[in-house]
Amino acid sequence: MTMNSTPLSHEETIVTSQQLLERAQILYEFVDLFSQYESTPRNYGWTENLTMNEVHLLAKIDSEPGICSVDLVDVFHRSKGYISRITKKLEAGGYIIRVADKQDAKRQLLFLTPSGKKLCTAHADFDERTLIKTYQYLRRDCTPEEIEAFHKVMQVYINIMNAASRKHRDAKKRRGEKTPAGSV
Repeated sequence: MTMNSTPLSHEETIVTSQQLLERAQILYEFVDLFSQYESTPRNYGWTENLTMNEVHLLAKIDSEPGICSVDLVDVFHRSKGYISRITKKLEAGGYIIRVADKQDAKRQLLFLTPSGKKLCTAHADFDERTLIKTYQYLRRDCTPEEIEAFHKVMQVYINIMNAASRKHRDAKKRRGEKTPAGSV
């Protein structure tokens, strides 16, 4: 059924299904390419190459000084092990420090070092330049309204995926199964 509750004809259903499958392939390809892009080390105007995932995690620590790894698991929808690997790399690179929480000694709070702060500033500059360039590329083939519609659709996809993730976690909890933080 469409949004106005008018039933689709058999022909519309077939065409719609085929179109949806073709469009889903576009989405899958985008996700694959973006995943490759975000995991490719690059120089953000600093001495060490980091991946987008690593530098965005650093930026989150910058925006929320004292955040802990468990919170990063939830924010980035990643496993504890994944977040642990990145925070260890950032700590070894001298970009972050861990400080024991005074209320809970087991809990480690994360803060940027001066080098981490400089890297975040360099990354913000890099992101601004890159996003402007990307927008200019998009404008070659898309109107501002089409770009805005794309962002709206992506937000709806995010909402759908977050709801499905919560539903999956809740179902596992009801069955008494362990649900790792950040699991989808």
